[in-house]
Amino acid sequence: MHGRAGAAVAVAVALVAAVVLCAAGPSLGRDRAAAAPAVLLKGTSAVAPATAVLLRGASAAAPATAVLLKGTSAAAPALAGSWRSRAAVEWEARRGQPIDPHPIWSFVMPPAAAPVPRTPEALGFLPSWNVGKTTFHLERLTTIAYFSVPVDADGTLGGAGYWGTPTLAPVLDAAHAAGVRVVLTVSCFDGATLGALLASPTARAKAVSGLVDAVTAAGGDGVNVDFEGLPSAAKADFVTFVGQLKAALDAALATSYVTVDTPAIDWSGTYDYDGLALAGDGLIVMGYDYYWSGGDPGPVAPLAAADATSRLSLTWTLDDYDTWGGIANRDRFVLALPLYGYDWPVAADVVPGASTGDASARTYAECGRRAAAAGGWRWDAVSATPWLGYLDGGSPRQLWCENLDSLTAKVALAAGRHLGGVAYWALGYEEDSDEPWVALDRSYPPPVEPVPDETTPDSAADVPADVPTDAPADAPVEAVGDIAGDTGWFDVAAGDDTAVPDVVEAAPDAPGEASGDVGLADEGTPVDVVPVDVVLVDVVPMKDVGDGAARADDGTASADPGADPVGRSGGGCAAMPRANRPIAGVLMLAALCCLVRSRRRAGPRGPACP
Repeated sequence: MHGRAGAAVAVAVALVAAVVLCAAGPSLGRDRAAAAPAVLLKGTSAVAPATAVLLRGASAAAPATAVLLKGTSAAAPALAGSWRSRAAVEWEARRGQPIDPHPIWSFVMPPAAAPVPRTPEALGFLPSWNVGKTTFHLERLTTIAYFSVPVDADGTLGGAGYWGTPTLAPVLDAAHAAGVRVVLTVSCFDGATLGALLASPTARAKAVSGLVDAVTAAGGDGVNVDFEGLPSAAKADFVTFVGQLKAALDAALATSYVTVDTPAIDWSGTYDYDGLALAGDGLIVMGYDYYWSGGDPGPVAPLAAADATSRLSLTWTLDDYDTWGGIANRDRFVLALPLYGYDWPVAADVVPGASTGDASARTYAECGRRAAAAGGWRWDAVSATPWLGYLDGGSPRQLWCENLDSLTAKVALAAGRHLGGVAYWALGYEEDSDEPWVALDRSYPPPVEPVPDETTPDSAADVPADVPTDAPADAPVEAVGDIAGDTGWFDVAAGDDTAVPDVVEAAPDAPGEASGDVGLADEGTPVDVVPVDVVLVDVVPMKDVGDGAARADDGTASADPGADPVGRSGGGCAAMPRANRPIAGVLMLAALCCLVRSRRRAGPRGPACP
């Protein structure tokens, strides 16, 4: 009786909540204006809060749960608008440097003479100041993004450095020989300039025309767009610009590659993630600077939230992209990871630490040398990041960077969520280390060039007399080989008319034991086969440790980005108490009601791009 009464009360409460939620109507949609959790700056209090920075979809009228930002203080608040990406900071510092007329090139080419199609994406940013200092791993890269050419408010392009000059031609030639794209990055880091550029159809058209001319003249393959500090008013215009740029480049090149660099945290909701992803070919999610040079020390790209003052991390970012960009578009999201770190002066060698000044940026190679001199890295397990403390002239410092283990964990996060791939900022920062590519190989094995069967006859003359040579083209194939172990690649787009068999992964009879052979039915009748993904999971009981991160019973962080944050090991109705099942049904009805009302009030959404 008590259980039934409790369930009835719960259903009544859920019904009331459903009515309230449905009454909210379109406030729960993409451009909702209702309150979301406000973010207070670190070092503030409820009595005397500093300026609040709102999360996507929030409003200043109704702040809710406070989440503190890292590396800020009440005395000198670090507003989201003052943050600039590492690329923007370095561009401004180095843009006037002269180019080297005689750079030294170093390439690692694929083993095969013919290009082998590669997937997923492995994009490397090539800043102009690293030209001649980079080893190009063309056996693993899929795209090189030369950084960059600036654009003004009227659509005029600035100086592009090496782009379009004979000096950079060897890079394009070697890349194309290896089947690697080379694209030009166009950049703008000023909100007022972006607002004027994107609001003017004339300026947009001029910028698009200039970029098409620059790409085609240099023999490039597309454009990467890095517009940071986007004003809210330019949200829709930015999608329009990307769609126009993609259409113009496709018309000029037949097939082009257009991507957009987007922030790890879109503080004011100005980037239309799904609109931009569909207008071009994908988004490069800048997964770095969660802790920045002007704040307190911490991981530049934490896998999970590094401390209790914030939930922000790579995992949080990708969850946000699922919400606002769409899970269906995951293959258009490319996670960019840092090949650099920050070195802070600190008050003491403790974690979390307090900085006593701005940090200095260190390249991946510099970080490795400093760690070797200090006797090796220390490891922050929650954020999956190496760090070390050391003395510089008697003053303590903390260095947070990346290494092979941290890159492996973060590339695995992208692979586990079936993203389109990964990117690195920036090529050259690793110097002669191959660790970034080893980390890539661990989650995304490189393509395997098919090995010719030496027993295969070379001509009809070598075929035994009892084997017919005039079999029809559509004759059934009797065997496809070891499908489960086949990781070969087929270049159908390049004109290879070889039939590509469906790859089938059959559920194994036991761990490590493959089930029966996959073949064709008797008498040559084809079997309709539906490819399936099979994942073997070692179930480890989870428990909540209080900071929102799931942990295994041995205390380690869950490696599954989709792990239940409260430690439940199951899901669905089978894992739900009977008394709670009516509540789930009511909440599902409430969600359906909200969706219908939102559609009815907001109207159908138009296409994302022309």
